[in-house]
Amino acid sequence: MCFSATASFAAGIGLTGIGLATLSLAPTWRERPFAAIPLLFGLQQLIEGALWLALAAGDEAGRACYTAGFLGISEVLWPLWAPLAVWLIEPDGWRRRGMALCGAAGATIALALLYGLATQFEPATLKDGHIFYGFPHYDWFRNTNLLIPSMSLYATATCLSLLLASDRTVRLFGVLVTAALAATFAAYEEWLISVWCFFAAALSVVIAVWAVRRRAAAAAALRPLALG
Repeated sequence: MCFSATASFAAGIGLTGIGLATLSLAPTWRERPFAAIPLLFGLQQLIEGALWLALAAGDEAGRACYTAGFLGISEVLWPLWAPLAVWLIEPDGWRRRGMALCGAAGATIALALLYGLATQFEPATLKDGHIFYGFPHYDWFRNTNLLIPSMSLYATATCLSLLLASDRTVRLFGVLVTAALAATFAAYEEWLISVWCFFAAALSVVIAVWAVRRRAAAAAALRPLALG
């Protein structure tokens, strides 16, 4: 994250292990995208750890590569992945329709941010002891009065989709991630994307609880068939 390479690598290694465990617990293919969230967060934190090292070493190629990797996950992958992953595990019809709308919002902002990254990409820098990601395309959003709508689309995809879930553990994850976004915006606005991703990554351990419960429910459903 934006605090230190050590924090990023520690979070990345820990979440990678948790993510592999949650994937192994997912009973069907529909659960696997949601179960993979800690693993993807782990990968993202490892990339930012590598970015710290590239910045310290003056490695310009690594700086550009790892910045693109981190922002590609943050700005493009998450608004697509989150609503799809939760839609796949949701049994309730009206909630699924709401999640589909969240997915449409995510696709819209992901395409806009991908275009911004492709046309106005800036490698990250160190600023006041933190990693600072430059976003020239955010200036364009701000100048055209689209900053709030664009942030709303992103939050709809990554937060509201989770809050719509009927599963209490998934909904708890959504509440925690939304609260982390609000707190990070208030305290670390200049480093929002980096700090929020770290907090969201740490909170994704809640998914391990969901995976254990899901596996237990699947086993319980099969037990009468085995006895019969």
